[in-house]
Amino acid sequence: PLCALSPTTSPSNVVGGVRIKFDSTCSDKKITNSDISCKGVNVKDEIQITAEIELDQKVCENRSPFSFEMHVFGQSSSTMTVNVDPICECKNCPAEGNNAPCNQNGDPRATKKCGACQCVDKQGDTCQCSKEGGLELDQLIEQCEAGPGKLECSGHGTCHCGICKCNPGFIGKYCGCAKRNANCGASEGRGDPQCEQKKSETSGKVSCKCRSGWSGETCTCSTKTDQCKDPFTDQVCNGNGKCNCNECECSSRKE
Repeated sequence: PLCALSPTTSPSNVVGGVRIKFDSTCSDKKITNSDISCKGVNVKDEIQITAEIELDQKVCENRSPFSFEMHVFGQSSSTMTVNVDPICECKNCPAEGNNAPCNQNGDPRATKKCGACQCVDKQGDTCQCSKEGGLELDQLIEQCEAGPGKLECSGHGTCHCGICKCNPGFIGKYCGCAKRNANCGASEGRGDPQCEQKKSETSGKVSCKCRSGWSGETCTCSTKTDQCKDPFTDQVCNGNGKCNCNECECSSRKE
């Protein structure tokens, strides 16, 4: 399925004033700024798609309610209309009755006011981050930024309390490496891709960390020697060569 954002009123203001972060429980997913797609989903499969909505200050220029739609591509009955009535004045804003979104991450005294969490024991948009270590929220976000443009998680993930949570297909401390650029034989049990990226770099370099029994740049060289041993004498390459990647490399003989 393809879940897409489709504004219904004031497109010039809505599109620029609303940011949506999509996510899903499906394994093979592709996420952009306006939609999410899942591959390999069968008719009877159950998946969850979530949309985190964030408003920009520009929506308060008109101070009027607006709406937009989200729908599953190709399914006319799947349209969901989201009505937004932005709160642009936070002075004398009454506390809301439902504090659950602010309490669910371990801050029971947090309250929801003016559409935002007022944290007590923790910090963050939903009070999800600890205050231990003395780091403020903006300092935690800074730990996730990389490259000259200071992109959050290199643009391939989201910052969770100072640690990058990479989008599917990307790895590394700053999510700067694409798995598709590495062939380490992870599915065959040979090796795992790893990412080398400095905080000053926009992207990283992928390399392979071989598992036990394998070596080489792409972990294709077996460290076993059973295929090099003579089945009768148990001698490696019959003494006339050396075993490399479980194959004999014969020595040159002098005439």
